Amino acid sequence: MGQRVSLEAVYRRSERFVGRRMADQFVVVPLAGRGVDADCFYTMNQVAAALWEALDGKRTGHDLVAALLERYEVDRDSAERDCLDFLESLAGLGALEDVG
Repeated sequence: MGQRVSLEAVYRRSERFVGRRMADQFVVVPLAGRGVDADCFYTMNQVAAALWEALDGKRTGHDLVAALLERYEVDRDSAERDCLDFLESLAGLGALEDVG
């Protein structure tokens, strides 16, 4: 079972992954030699890229939701659900670290 995520927790991007804007897309790539599958990369939409960039180890999940509400036309329930789904996806990849 993967890491459980919470909007109360503070997370950061794993150092085993790097995100980059390439043309009109945002991609996250695992770094070779860090114990992850380096033969793949993950593309992110605009919302996911904004969340990825906000994972600085200082903001809670609630802070991420607030940023979504401020930046996009979305209701709170959808923003919370989308944020939790995104965090769970990253946790499943090993791309998310709980700051604790």
